[in-house]
Amino acid sequence: MVVTEAMASGLPCVVGKRIGAAELIEDGHDGFLCDPLDSGTVVAPLRRLAATPDLAGRIGSAARTKVGRYSWDACAEATAQVYERVLRDKAGSQAP
Repeated sequence: MVVTEAMASGLPCVVGKRIGAAELIEDGHDGFLCDPLDSGTVVAPLRRLAATPDLAGRIGSAARTKVGRYSWDACAEATAQVYERVLRDKAGSQAP
């Protein structure tokens, strides 16, 4: 949740490629992906963001827009749709 909260706050994030939140990041568009075992892949985007404040603003804005699709209401609605589909499929498979 830390990554989604940071994105919702409009912060550009540098995220490890192997964590779940990496699925949210389009590298270079709404955040940066790195290999936490390779310090160069962590430091390079941080330096780029520090040197280019307008880039940081664009990345942060894109992050805020992206994560807005994953509000609690949107997630609850998507989950309810999955449950409804499973129940319909189950009811259909039990018909005589």
